[in-house]
This record gives sequence, C-alpha cells and structure tokens, in this order.
Amino acid sequence: AVGAAVAFYHVGVEGHWWGSMVCGSGSDAPMTLADLRRALSRPVEVPCDQVQWSLLGMSLTGYNMLLSLLLSAACAVAAAREKMWRSP
Repeated sequence: AVGAAVAFYHVGVEGHWWGSMVCGSGSDAPMTLADLRRALSRPVEVPCDQVQWSLLGMSLTGYNMLLSLLLSAACAVAAAREKMWRSP
C-alpha cells in the first residue's frame, strides 16, 4: 500500500497535479570551461516530471501504482481469509 501511495504521488508529479515541482539537482549553467567539462562527464539527469515510457497511454509509474494496489488488495484478502479460517 505504501508503494502504491508513492507511485500515486509520482503519477501526480508527472501529471503536474501538485503545482510547481522541482526535480533534479537544479544546478546552474557552467561558467567556465572546466565547469563545462565536469558537467559533460556526469550522467544526464532525467526530469522526474516527464513521462519516459508509456504503454496504451499509461506511464510506467501508473502501471506501478495499479499493480501495487492489486497486490495490496490481494494481501488484504489473503489476510482476511486466514483470519476467517483460524477463528473458532
């Protein structure tokens, strides 16, 4: 359930539901040639508010949320059934 909540938050970030979100390091533009070289040697930062992959109109984050909700519900049903079988 916690994973579904985190995924829901990320879906909101991708959908720009939460207003102004800051993603990434927010570093300034390089000012010197040495700064530029250091910036080019680092991996590219991917913004967290842009969908990187989607299938049938839903992002990977949306699928994560959906599957987390289904697994959480399945765990709740299994726990309820176990409790029902153990009660006298």
